[in-house]
Amino acid sequence: MPRFTSIPFAAALLTAACGPAVSSGHFTEMPLPPASGDVAIFSTRTPTCAYDEIGLVHVERRHGFTTLQSMIDALRVRAREMGGTAVVGVALAPKLSGNLPAENSATVSTDTGLSGTVVRFRDSACRE
Repeated sequence: MPRFTSIPFAAALLTAACGPAVSSGHFTEMPLPPASGDVAIFSTRTPTCAYDEIGLVHVERRHGFTTLQSMIDALRVRAREMGGTAVVGVALAPKLSGNLPAENSATVSTDTGLSGTVVRFRDSACRE
């Protein structure tokens, strides 16, 4: 009887390839443990609670099927992994392509990403 052990692996690989690409970096040398709970997103205002900046996070589409909601979800997941309780300054980040010195031109793609600063509230009860 054949075993289909490669099917779950292939499904996991396909799922990972469908999600957005996420990159991030810490401001400190010592990473924080992952945070628990919801990660608040702030795009047009800053939180009223005191917070410490942890690092930067950037999410971009892998293909045209990536939704804005899946990019926001990926932003939250990475921020939580970094020890963050919120992401501030979240904004669309258009993709710039071209080689300015050689081509003397550049193009801005509508294939945008999201970028923001991961923060951790000093008071764990604060979410605003």
